[in-house]
Amino acid sequence: MIFTCNRNNLTNAISIAQKAVDPRTTYSILEGILFVAEEGKVVLTGNNLEMGIRTECPATVNETGSVVIDSRIIGEIVKKLPEDTLTISVTPAYDITIVSGSAEFKIKGRDAEGFPGLPVVANGEKIVISQQEMKEIIRQVIFAASTDETKKVLTGILIETDENNVVVVAIDGIRMALRRSVMTQMNSNFSCIVPAKTMGDIGKILSDDEGDLSITVSNNQILFSVPGTEVVSRILEGKYLNYRNLAMTDYQTKLVVNTDQLLSCLERSVLLYSESRKYSIKLDINNDILTISANSEGGKIKDEMPVNMEGKPMTISFNPRLFYEIVRVIEEDTVVLNICTALGPCTIKPVSGDSFVYTIAAVRGTN
Repeated sequence: MIFTCNRNNLTNAISIAQKAVDPRTTYSILEGILFVAEEGKVVLTGNNLEMGIRTECPATVNETGSVVIDSRIIGEIVKKLPEDTLTISVTPAYDITIVSGSAEFKIKGRDAEGFPGLPVVANGEKIVISQQEMKEIIRQVIFAASTDETKKVLTGILIETDENNVVVVAIDGIRMALRRSVMTQMNSNFSCIVPAKTMGDIGKILSDDEGDLSITVSNNQILFSVPGTEVVSRILEGKYLNYRNLAMTDYQTKLVVNTDQLLSCLERSVLLYSESRKYSIKLDINNDILTISANSEGGKIKDEMPVNMEGKPMTISFNPRLFYEIVRVIEEDTVVLNICTALGPCTIKPVSGDSFVYTIAAVRGTN
């Protein structure tokens, strides 16, 4: 096997394939990346048996073949090569030589025979969405996925079709993050729970341009496909929480607030917050003024901002970090906050439309 390619292109392909490599695996071959040299390209595959990634790198291939190379070693070597191009050659005994300019490395590879192939996902339900939009959707929901492995289903992110919408939801038991995207053409109907780690890796792979992302669901697998790269992941089993019941419409107090002003207040409110010094923030709402305050071991905080208020005055408390993580991903200039009771959840929505819904549970105030 012999091929020549651009160093940056190969570095990018390795970094994508590495997202499916688990260095803690008990199967040593899975610590590596499978390289397959074909006409005009090299195909790299990483596989941790729960998620697999196949990605292509353009190359001049003088001799086809395959080999498994340690993921960490090949990644470090290629990043530090001195020239823009490199040549990799592999002997029948899997001795690998990497040459770029004056630099030459000799490392040992492995027979590709024992490397597991990726599951085939075909003939399933399929949708197409722009990469840019899905990248943004993932950013706006993934922070609300649970990290509690005892509630495995909540460590995943729900993707489902709803009439002509795609709905993406994350719930950690305290917060819910929901994004809805309207599809112009959609004939598929599915609902599945994808591990949050997979979704995070997808978000890193997706481009900021207008290229398309294809999503196919079949049995217990989901396939994400963009030009040159495919990601296959298992689907989590179990019943997800009914997000429709969490997106409440009733309220005693309704606020229309400037998002940037609210974010600035929340940024200041978390300055004294840490894992060792936790506190709640109190929101006092009265006469079109929102007052945010907190008392902690590190000091006191008080801030005010104008709001458009409807309903009764209200005092309610929240975890400041969790509230801040919601507001910082919202792109709308103004948002609506609906508060049901002083101990009930707060729902955050756009002024018009239903493109997103966030909810956060209140806490008992300590101020």
